[in-house]
Amino acid sequence: MRKAEIKLYQFDELPEDVQERIIEKNRYTFVEDQSWYEPILEGFIEDMKELDHEIHPDDIHLTGFYNQGDGASFTTEHSSLDPKSLIDAVRSRLERLPAGLTKELDEGLIGFELYKNHFGRLYSHSRTVQLDFSYEGEDREVEKALVEMTDTVQDYLRDKMVNLYSDVLAHYECLISDEVIKEELIEREAEYLEGGLY
Repeated sequence: MRKAEIKLYQFDELPEDVQERIIEKNRYTFVEDQSWYEPILEGFIEDMKELDHEIHPDDIHLTGFYNQGDGASFTTEHSSLDPKSLIDAVRSRLERLPAGLTKELDEGLIGFELYKNHFGRLYSHSRTVQLDFSYEGEDREVEKALVEMTDTVQDYLRDKMVNLYSDVLAHYECLISDEVIKEELIEREAEYLEGGLY
């Protein structure tokens, strides 16, 4: 029988090129399942709630990354948008609002819905949703104002979607970065052969 002595190394004791190979092998450790971005979605839902919008997690659509059509959007199948909050958010971008608008809002006669458009079957980005309004009142001036403001409100909501995607993408890029992976490998205190096997 022959005995052989094997020398083992901590990650930070390995040559730089070996470290790079190990980092690459472990690149997607933190993003293997969807749980990594759930806190960002929860934060988004909370932020929208502060604006009086109730967004259900099932209505958020997300795909990524670095491919055509990737992005984030949401619809209102199980969610609800507060019309007053939406109009207040874009008020400075609107030329004028009819006198009867506030009364119709208070009476609950105005609603906004986001639904998937024809791009939505293939993609998830902000341009895959369309905003529509409903109006149960009879004031022609209010109805005309709603028609004119729909694109502005839609752009406001699409900006929210773009910001959500930017936050998710930034977190993703952080989790797959050399620095984060290296820190995790050092904390593991795994031992490696000189060539990086363990």
